[in-house]
Amino acid sequence: MKSKYSNYINASRTRKALVSLLDKAILLIITFIVYIGFINLIGNNLPNVKTSLNNANEINIKTNEYLISSHLIEYDKDNNQLESKEIIDNVLKSISKSSLIYHHYEDDYIYFDNYQNIDEIDYFNNINDNLYYYYFIFNNNSEIVSNTNNFYTYYTKILNGVEPYFITSLINENKESYFTKEVTISLSEYFFKEDDSFSDTYNELYTIYLNAFNEARHHLETTDITYINYLNEFNNNYQIYLNSIIIELFISYIIGVFLTYFLPYLIYKDYDSFSKKIFKLPSTLLNGNRLKITNILLKNLLELFSNFFILIFIILLSYGNISLITYNFIHLNILSLAIFSLFIFLISFIISFINKDHQYLSEFISLSITKDEREIIKDE
Repeated sequence: MKSKYSNYINASRTRKALVSLLDKAILLIITFIVYIGFINLIGNNLPNVKTSLNNANEINIKTNEYLISSHLIEYDKDNNQLESKEIIDNVLKSISKSSLIYHHYEDDYIYFDNYQNIDEIDYFNNINDNLYYYYFIFNNNSEIVSNTNNFYTYYTKILNGVEPYFITSLINENKESYFTKEVTISLSEYFFKEDDSFSDTYNELYTIYLNAFNEARHHLETTDITYINYLNEFNNNYQIYLNSIIIELFISYIIGVFLTYFLPYLIYKDYDSFSKKIFKLPSTLLNGNRLKITNILLKNLLELFSNFFILIFIILLSYGNISLITYNFIHLNILSLAIFSLFIFLISFIISFINKDHQYLSEFISLSITKDEREIIKDE
Protein backbone atom coordinates (compact mmCIF):
# COMPACT_ATOMS: atom_id res chain seq x y z
CA MET A 1 0.00 0.00 0.00
CA LYS A 2 1.35 3.37 -1.08
CA SER A 3 2.17 5.74 1.77
CA LYS A 4 0.56 9.16 1.76
CA TYR A 5 4.02 10.56 2.53
CA SER A 6 5.77 9.02 -0.48
CA ASN A 7 5.83 12.34 -2.35
CA TYR A 8 7.32 14.33 0.52
CA ILE A 9 10.95 15.41 0.60
CA ASN A 10 13.59 13.39 2.46
CA ALA A 11 14.32 14.59 5.98
CA SER A 12 17.50 16.64 6.41
CA ARG A 13 20.51 15.25 8.22
CA THR A 14 20.15 17.92 10.94
CA ARG A 15 16.55 17.10 11.78
CA LYS A 16 17.27 13.38 11.70
CA ALA A 17 20.26 13.88 14.03
CA LEU A 18 18.03 15.76 16.50
CA VAL A 19 15.46 12.97 16.33
CA SER A 20 18.17 10.36 16.89
CA LEU A 21 19.43 12.16 20.01
CA LEU A 22 15.90 12.55 21.37
CA ASP A 23 15.20 8.86 20.68
CA LYS A 24 18.23 7.87 22.73
CA ALA A 25 17.22 10.18 25.57
CA ILE A 26 13.72 8.66 25.57
CA LEU A 27 15.21 5.15 25.45
CA LEU A 28 17.42 5.99 28.44
CA ILE A 29 14.52 7.35 30.50
CA ILE A 30 12.15 4.51 29.65
CA THR A 31 14.77 1.80 30.29
CA PHE A 32 15.73 3.38 33.62
CA ILE A 33 12.10 3.59 34.77
CA VAL A 34 11.37 0.02 33.67
CA TYR A 35 14.49 -1.26 35.44
CA ILE A 36 14.16 0.64 38.72
CA GLY A 37 10.38 0.60 38.92
CA PHE A 38 9.62 -2.95 37.84
CA ILE A 39 12.25 -5.43 36.63
CA ASN A 40 14.81 -4.91 39.40
CA LEU A 41 12.14 -5.07 42.11
CA ILE A 42 10.84 -8.34 40.68
CA GLY A 43 14.33 -9.79 40.20
CA ASN A 44 15.52 -8.97 43.70
CA ASN A 45 12.53 -10.79 45.16
CA LEU A 46 13.07 -14.03 43.27
CA PRO A 47 13.74 -16.83 45.80
CA ASN A 48 17.16 -17.86 44.45
CA VAL A 49 18.36 -14.26 44.23
CA LYS A 50 17.19 -13.41 47.76
CA THR A 51 18.78 -16.56 49.15
CA SER A 52 22.10 -15.90 47.38
CA LEU A 53 22.20 -12.26 48.48
CA ASN A 54 21.39 -13.18 52.09
CA ASN A 55 24.06 -15.90 52.03
CA ALA A 56 26.59 -13.44 50.61
CA ASN A 57 25.81 -10.91 53.35
CA GLU A 58 26.14 -13.55 56.08
CA ILE A 59 29.44 -14.80 54.67
CA ASN A 60 30.70 -11.23 54.38
CA ILE A 61 29.98 -10.70 58.08
CA LYS A 62 31.76 -13.95 59.00
CA THR A 63 34.73 -13.02 56.81
CA ASN A 64 34.99 -9.61 58.44
CA GLU A 65 34.79 -11.16 61.92
CA TYR A 66 37.52 -13.61 60.94
CA LEU A 67 39.74 -10.78 59.69
CA ILE A 68 39.14 -8.85 62.90
CA SER A 69 40.17 -11.91 64.90
CA SER A 70 43.48 -11.90 63.00
CA HIS A 71 44.11 -8.31 64.17
CA LEU A 72 45.25 -7.37 60.68
CA ILE A 73 42.26 -5.04 60.60
CA GLU A 74 41.04 -3.02 63.55
CA TYR A 75 38.03 -0.84 64.39
CA ASP A 76 37.81 2.13 66.71
CA LYS A 77 35.17 2.56 69.43
CA ASP A 78 32.80 4.14 66.87
CA ASN A 79 33.10 1.03 64.68
CA ASN A 80 35.13 2.80 61.98
CA GLN A 81 37.84 0.71 60.38
CA LEU A 82 41.33 1.99 61.14
CA GLU A 83 43.77 2.76 58.35
CA SER A 84 47.03 0.83 58.27
CA LYS A 85 48.83 3.98 59.42
CA GLU A 86 46.68 4.23 62.55
CA ILE A 87 47.34 0.59 63.46
CA ILE A 88 51.08 0.91 62.89
CA ASP A 89 51.25 4.19 64.82
CA ASN A 90 49.57 2.54 67.80
CA VAL A 91 52.11 -0.29 67.73
CA LEU A 92 55.06 2.11 67.48
CA LYS A 93 53.66 4.28 70.29
CA SER A 94 53.29 1.25 72.57
CA ILE A 95 56.83 0.08 71.86
CA SER A 96 58.09 3.65 72.38
CA LYS A 97 56.39 3.84 75.79
CA SER A 98 57.80 0.46 76.83
CA SER A 99 61.23 1.50 75.57
CA LEU A 100 61.11 4.72 77.61
CA ILE A 101 60.38 2.68 80.71
CA TYR A 102 63.12 0.20 79.85
CA HIS A 103 65.65 3.02 79.46
CA HIS A 104 64.24 4.93 82.49
CA TYR A 105 63.37 8.01 80.43
CA GLU A 106 59.63 7.98 81.06
CA ASP A 107 59.68 10.92 83.52
CA ASP A 108 60.19 13.35 80.65
CA TYR A 109 56.93 12.30 78.98
CA ILE A 110 54.48 11.08 81.61
CA TYR A 111 52.58 14.37 81.71
CA PHE A 112 51.74 14.35 78.00
CA ASP A 113 48.23 13.12 77.08
CA ASN A 114 49.64 11.24 74.10
CA TYR A 115 51.79 9.28 76.51
CA GLN A 116 49.19 8.59 79.19
CA ASN A 117 46.64 7.26 76.68
CA ILE A 118 48.97 4.59 75.29
CA ASP A 119 49.38 1.10 76.72
CA GLU A 120 52.77 -0.50 77.03
CA ILE A 121 53.59 -3.19 74.49
CA ASP A 122 52.26 -6.57 75.66
CA TYR A 123 52.66 -9.66 73.51
CA PHE A 124 50.89 -12.17 75.73
CA ASN A 125 48.04 -10.51 77.65
CA ASN A 126 46.84 -7.22 76.21
CA ILE A 127 47.90 -7.98 72.63
CA ASN A 128 48.80 -4.70 70.92
CA ASP A 129 51.39 -5.73 68.36
CA ASN A 130 49.12 -6.85 65.54
CA LEU A 131 51.83 -8.46 63.43
CA TYR A 132 53.20 -10.53 66.28
CA TYR A 133 49.70 -11.67 67.18
CA TYR A 134 48.91 -12.68 63.59
CA TYR A 135 52.03 -14.78 63.03
CA PHE A 136 52.59 -16.34 66.45
CA ILE A 137 49.13 -16.66 67.99
CA PHE A 138 46.46 -16.46 65.27
CA ASN A 139 48.43 -18.29 62.60
CA ASN A 140 50.91 -20.34 64.64
CA ASN A 141 50.92 -23.24 62.15
CA SER A 142 52.60 -21.15 59.50
CA GLU A 143 55.93 -22.39 58.15
CA ILE A 144 57.46 -19.02 58.94
CA VAL A 145 56.95 -19.60 62.69
CA SER A 146 57.61 -23.32 62.79
CA ASN A 147 60.45 -22.90 65.31
CA THR A 148 60.34 -21.79 68.93
CA ASN A 149 62.53 -18.69 68.42
CA ASN A 150 59.50 -16.43 68.13
CA PHE A 151 61.07 -13.07 68.94
CA TYR A 152 64.24 -13.70 66.96
CA THR A 153 62.16 -14.76 63.95
CA TYR A 154 59.86 -11.77 64.39
CA TYR A 155 62.62 -9.14 64.39
CA THR A 156 64.89 -10.73 61.80
CA LYS A 157 62.48 -12.26 59.27
CA ILE A 158 59.02 -10.73 59.58
CA LEU A 159 60.13 -7.16 60.35
CA ASN A 160 62.82 -7.29 57.71
CA GLY A 161 65.29 -4.43 58.20
CA VAL A 162 64.15 -3.42 61.68
CA GLU A 163 67.09 -4.85 63.68
CA PRO A 164 69.22 -1.65 63.75
CA TYR A 165 66.38 0.18 65.52
CA PHE A 166 66.11 -2.37 68.37
CA ILE A 167 68.47 -3.62 71.07
CA THR A 168 70.32 -6.36 69.23
CA SER A 169 71.45 -8.29 72.29
CA LEU A 170 67.84 -8.93 73.34
CA ILE A 171 66.97 -10.08 69.81
CA ASN A 172 69.88 -12.52 69.77
CA GLU A 173 68.69 -13.92 73.11
CA ASN A 174 65.25 -14.47 71.56
CA LYS A 175 63.69 -12.00 73.98
CA GLU A 176 61.20 -9.20 73.66
CA SER A 177 63.29 -6.25 72.51
CA TYR A 178 63.03 -2.46 72.79
CA PHE A 179 64.11 0.47 70.68
CA THR A 180 67.66 1.71 71.15
CA LYS A 181 68.05 4.87 73.24
CA GLU A 182 68.43 7.09 70.18
CA VAL A 183 65.37 5.64 68.44
CA THR A 184 63.37 5.77 71.68
CA ILE A 185 64.09 9.49 72.13
CA SER A 186 63.37 10.28 68.47
CA LEU A 187 60.01 8.49 68.41
CA SER A 188 58.99 9.81 71.82
CA GLU A 189 59.69 13.38 70.74
CA TYR A 190 57.75 12.76 67.53
CA PHE A 191 54.73 11.01 69.12
CA PHE A 192 54.40 12.49 72.59
CA LYS A 193 55.79 16.00 72.13
CA GLU A 194 54.60 16.13 68.49
CA ASP A 195 57.96 17.39 67.25
CA ASP A 196 58.07 16.81 63.49
CA SER A 197 61.81 17.39 63.34
CA PHE A 198 62.16 13.75 64.44
CA SER A 199 59.95 12.42 61.62
CA ASP A 200 62.79 10.76 59.68
CA THR A 201 63.13 7.93 62.20
CA TYR A 202 59.37 7.51 62.29
CA ASN A 203 59.09 7.39 58.49
CA GLU A 204 61.81 4.75 58.25
CA LEU A 205 60.14 2.50 60.83
CA TYR A 206 56.69 3.12 59.42
CA THR A 207 57.83 1.91 55.99
CA ILE A 208 59.26 -1.29 57.49
CA TYR A 209 56.09 -2.03 59.44
CA LEU A 210 53.83 -1.15 56.51
CA ASN A 211 55.69 -3.57 54.23
CA ALA A 212 55.37 -6.25 56.90
CA PHE A 213 51.64 -5.55 57.29
CA ASN A 214 51.07 -5.79 53.55
CA GLU A 215 53.02 -9.04 53.45
CA ALA A 216 50.95 -10.43 56.35
CA ARG A 217 47.69 -9.56 54.62
CA HIS A 218 48.93 -11.16 51.41
CA HIS A 219 49.95 -14.20 53.43
CA LEU A 220 46.46 -14.50 54.91
CA GLU A 221 44.66 -13.98 51.59
CA THR A 222 46.74 -16.60 49.76
CA THR A 223 47.38 -19.28 52.40
CA ASP A 224 44.61 -19.16 55.00
CA ILE A 225 42.18 -21.97 54.09
CA THR A 226 39.33 -20.54 56.20
CA TYR A 227 39.59 -17.13 54.54
CA ILE A 228 39.90 -18.63 51.04
CA ASN A 229 36.81 -20.82 51.62
CA TYR A 230 34.85 -17.81 52.87
CA LEU A 231 35.94 -15.80 49.83
CA ASN A 232 35.01 -18.53 47.34
CA GLU A 233 31.64 -19.07 48.99
CA PHE A 234 30.95 -15.34 48.96
CA ASN A 235 31.94 -15.01 45.29
CA ASN A 236 29.73 -17.95 44.28
CA ASN A 237 26.67 -16.45 45.98
CA TYR A 238 27.34 -12.88 44.93
CA GLN A 239 27.87 -13.98 41.33
CA ILE A 240 24.27 -15.25 41.24
CA TYR A 241 23.12 -11.82 42.39
CA LEU A 242 25.29 -10.01 39.79
CA ASN A 243 24.09 -12.33 37.03
CA SER A 244 20.50 -11.50 37.95
CA ILE A 245 21.27 -7.77 37.68
CA ILE A 246 22.76 -8.20 34.19
CA ILE A 247 19.74 -10.24 33.06
CA GLU A 248 17.38 -7.63 34.52
CA LEU A 249 19.26 -4.84 32.73
CA PHE A 250 18.97 -6.62 29.38
CA ILE A 251 15.27 -7.35 29.89
CA SER A 252 14.68 -3.69 30.77
CA TYR A 253 16.71 -2.59 27.75
CA ILE A 254 14.75 -4.81 25.35
CA ILE A 255 11.48 -3.48 26.77
CA GLY A 256 12.87 0.05 26.42
CA VAL A 257 13.74 -0.53 22.76
CA PHE A 258 10.27 -1.95 22.14
CA LEU A 259 8.52 1.02 23.76
CA THR A 260 10.79 3.57 22.06
CA TYR A 261 10.93 2.22 18.52
CA PHE A 262 8.19 -0.39 18.00
CA LEU A 263 5.21 0.89 19.99
CA PRO A 264 5.00 4.15 17.95
CA TYR A 265 4.68 2.08 14.77
CA LEU A 266 1.82 0.09 16.29
CA ILE A 267 0.08 3.35 17.24
CA TYR A 268 0.83 5.62 14.25
CA LYS A 269 1.89 3.22 11.43
CA ASP A 270 3.83 5.93 9.59
CA TYR A 271 6.11 6.91 12.48
CA ASP A 272 8.65 4.51 13.96
CA SER A 273 9.47 6.60 17.03
CA PHE A 274 7.78 9.21 19.19
CA SER A 275 10.54 11.67 18.31
CA LYS A 276 9.69 11.39 14.63
CA LYS A 277 6.06 12.08 15.45
CA ILE A 278 7.08 15.20 17.39
CA PHE A 279 9.35 16.43 14.57
CA LYS A 280 6.83 15.37 11.89
CA LEU A 281 9.21 12.97 10.19
CA PRO A 282 7.24 9.97 8.91
CA SER A 283 8.91 6.91 7.42
CA THR A 284 8.18 4.98 4.25
CA LEU A 285 9.79 2.17 2.31
CA LEU A 286 12.18 3.11 -0.48
CA ASN A 287 9.50 2.21 -3.04
CA GLY A 288 7.06 4.65 -1.42
CA ASN A 289 4.92 2.02 0.28
CA ARG A 290 3.93 2.16 3.93
CA LEU A 291 6.17 0.50 6.47
CA LYS A 292 5.68 -3.21 6.99
CA ILE A 293 6.13 -4.96 10.30
CA THR A 294 8.99 -7.07 8.89
CA ASN A 295 10.89 -3.90 7.95
CA ILE A 296 10.23 -2.40 11.38
CA LEU A 297 11.45 -5.56 13.13
CA LEU A 298 14.64 -5.52 11.08
CA LYS A 299 15.15 -1.81 11.76
CA ASN A 300 14.57 -2.28 15.50
CA LEU A 301 17.05 -5.15 15.58
CA LEU A 302 19.71 -2.70 14.41
CA GLU A 303 18.53 -0.15 16.98
CA LEU A 304 18.88 -2.85 19.63
CA PHE A 305 22.52 -3.45 18.71
CA SER A 306 23.43 0.21 18.28
CA ASN A 307 22.22 1.48 21.67
CA PHE A 308 23.86 -0.88 24.14
CA PHE A 309 25.89 2.03 25.52
CA ILE A 310 22.64 3.23 27.16
CA LEU A 311 23.16 0.47 29.73
CA ILE A 312 26.29 2.19 31.05
CA PHE A 313 24.21 5.22 32.01
CA ILE A 314 21.56 2.97 33.59
CA ILE A 315 24.24 1.33 35.76
CA LEU A 316 25.72 4.68 36.79
CA LEU A 317 22.29 6.08 37.63
CA SER A 318 21.26 2.94 39.53
CA TYR A 319 24.46 2.02 41.36
CA GLY A 320 26.86 4.94 41.04
CA ASN A 321 29.90 2.78 40.17
CA ILE A 322 31.42 1.14 37.11
CA SER A 323 32.22 -2.34 38.45
CA LEU A 324 29.16 -3.88 36.76
CA ILE A 325 30.22 -2.41 33.41
CA THR A 326 33.24 -4.71 33.23
CA TYR A 327 31.61 -7.72 34.92
CA ASN A 328 31.79 -10.73 32.57
CA PHE A 329 28.51 -12.52 31.91
CA ILE A 330 28.71 -15.45 29.46
CA HIS A 331 32.12 -14.21 28.24
CA LEU A 332 30.77 -10.71 27.50
CA ASN A 333 30.50 -7.51 29.48
CA ILE A 334 28.49 -4.34 29.05
CA LEU A 335 31.59 -2.28 28.27
CA SER A 336 32.47 -4.43 25.25
CA LEU A 337 28.85 -4.32 24.06
CA ALA A 338 28.82 -0.54 24.50
CA ILE A 339 31.97 -0.18 22.40
CA PHE A 340 30.43 -2.46 19.78
CA SER A 341 27.24 -0.36 19.71
CA LEU A 342 29.20 2.89 19.37
CA PHE A 343 31.08 1.33 16.47
CA ILE A 344 27.76 0.53 14.76
CA PHE A 345 26.55 4.07 15.52
CA LEU A 346 29.70 5.50 13.89
CA ILE A 347 29.20 3.35 10.79
CA SER A 348 25.56 4.47 10.66
CA PHE A 349 26.62 8.11 10.92
CA ILE A 350 29.12 7.68 8.06
CA ILE A 351 26.53 5.92 5.88
CA SER A 352 24.08 8.80 6.37
CA PHE A 353 26.65 11.19 4.93
CA ILE A 354 27.56 9.16 1.86
CA ASN A 355 23.99 8.05 1.16
CA LYS A 356 21.93 10.36 -1.07
CA ASP A 357 18.78 9.60 0.93
CA HIS A 358 20.49 10.35 4.29
CA GLN A 359 19.68 6.85 5.52
CA TYR A 360 21.10 5.55 8.76
CA LEU A 361 22.32 1.95 8.84
CA SER A 362 19.06 0.71 10.37
CA GLU A 363 17.10 2.38 7.56
CA PHE A 364 19.51 1.14 4.90
CA ILE A 365 19.12 -2.47 6.11
CA SER A 366 15.34 -2.23 6.46
CA LEU A 367 14.90 -0.49 3.07
CA SER A 368 13.16 2.46 4.71
CA ILE A 369 13.56 6.20 4.46
CA THR A 370 12.58 9.18 6.60
CA LYS A 371 10.44 11.93 5.06
CA ASP A 372 9.65 15.49 6.13
CA GLU A 373 5.91 16.09 6.07
CA ARG A 374 6.40 19.84 6.04
CA GLU A 375 7.17 19.89 2.32
CA ILE A 376 5.99 17.94 -0.73
CA ILE A 377 8.29 17.32 -3.68
CA LYS A 378 7.45 19.89 -6.32
CA ASP A 379 6.74 18.71 -9.86
CA GLU A 380 9.32 19.87 -12.37
